[in-house]
Amino acid sequence: MTKHNKPKVTVEELTKAHERLEKFSRKQNSMQEQMIIVKAFEVCYELAWILIEKAVLDEGICVNFPSNIFVEAAKCKLIKRPQIWFGFLAKRNKISHCRDTETVEEIIEIIPTFKKEMEDLIMVLKKEYEKAN
Repeated sequence: MTKHNKPKVTVEELTKAHERLEKFSRKQNSMQEQMIIVKAFEVCYELAWILIEKAVLDEGICVNFPSNIFVEAAKCKLIKRPQIWFGFLAKRNKISHCRDTETVEEIIEIIPTFKKEMEDLIMVLKKEYEKAN
C-alpha cells in the first residue's frame, strides 16, 4: 500500500469509534440512547469511509461515485460484501432526515450487522497498515 494524501484518520481512531458504538449499543431503551447509537454509527461510518477511500486510492484506483468505492474495496479485499455497505450508505444518508422514530429504528436494526462488518474491516486494515510499515 502506498502513501496517499487524504484526511489523516487512523485505524486506531476507527477502532475507538467502534468500541464506543459497541458500548452504546448495549443499552438502547430510550429514544435518547437510540439517538446516541445513531450518532455513533454515523461517526464509525464516516471514519470507515475515509479509510476505505484512502486504501482504494493507495492502490491507484480512482473512483467517482460513493457506491463505487465499496465495489473497488471488495476487489481489493478490504470488505467482502459491498451490497451490505450500499445499505449502510443509504442509512447514513437518512441520518440528516432523522426526525422520526421510524428512521431511528431502521438504523438501530442494522447495528449488529454494521458492528460485525466494522470488526472485519478493522482487522483487514490493521493487517494492511502493518504490511505497509
